[in-house]
Amino acid sequence: MRPVDRAMFEDRPQKRAVRTLWLEELKRITYRAEDGVPLYLTLPGAEGKDIELLALHGLISLTDVHGIAATDRFKVIAVESSPRAALRLQEKFPGLKIIEARIQDILRGDSPTKWPDKREEILCRARVINLDVDEPVEAHLADESVMFPLLERVRKLALLHAQAHPLDWLLLLSAHGEILWDEAVSLDVQEFLAENCAREAEFRVGLANQLGDKLVKEIEEGKAGTLSLLSQELQQRLLLSFVPKKIVALVQNQCWRVEALWNYYYGGRNRDAPIATWAIAFHVDRRASSRPDTLYREGLRSVFRRVGRIAEDGTIQE
Repeated sequence: MRPVDRAMFEDRPQKRAVRTLWLEELKRITYRAEDGVPLYLTLPGAEGKDIELLALHGLISLTDVHGIAATDRFKVIAVESSPRAALRLQEKFPGLKIIEARIQDILRGDSPTKWPDKREEILCRARVINLDVDEPVEAHLADESVMFPLLERVRKLALLHAQAHPLDWLLLLSAHGEILWDEAVSLDVQEFLAENCAREAEFRVGLANQLGDKLVKEIEEGKAGTLSLLSQELQQRLLLSFVPKKIVALVQNQCWRVEALWNYYYGGRNRDAPIATWAIAFHVDRRASSRPDTLYREGLRSVFRRVGRIAEDGTIQE
């Protein structure tokens, strides 16, 4: 059993709390089938517990044998690379639209010159994209720049959503909360965070609240060292701060006002895997072409709006 499927099977309280948060966000979406895009694209794992929750609360309709109703078969799209997991999903939800691939394969990798075909492009423009991945926020050097493959997928999804007639959309993102960056990447991240602390005082205050003033001063001076050596909890807290900020920067030249709705972490104790999770809204905003710096600053200020830890019993501590 894959780690992602084992976690779904164990169904710890923190994960149930996260799925409840996802459900709350989905309920806020005004969905119209005539817009021609799905409501929800998800990486559900073999058990598809988030899909179960949508059905339980009436966001999708099921048949008498628990299949997806014909009227809702375009509404939810499952992306699953494991044939065994895909078979299990099809058994649980007959009629569910399943793409047997990795999301990065659907997106044709990180290249800005390679794009999904038209059919898959429409699916990638779902109103809610749930990237619940069993991987860390890795980084590598490319042409003297540091790239984060997971966040490049987000940038590409944002570009796809910006095509033709863009609609507001929501990203639900969860990743392994351990930092694996080397010294060079750590220094690049410190420079990035320090520049934004100087640019927006409110961001600096929020970062200090998360990491402590001592560590933020070290980051501003480029003296925090290799960030993978921080305590596990500080690694998760740093990721909560860095990831939405980096996404704001990656999509700055697109049509979006980016808003971090909430950022939480859990696990990392008692041998539980450390997880970081975010909900990030992308709003179409006409100011993107005339006042991009204003939107950038608004995105910065949203990063720490709702941030905290999900305790072992599933309660949220902000």
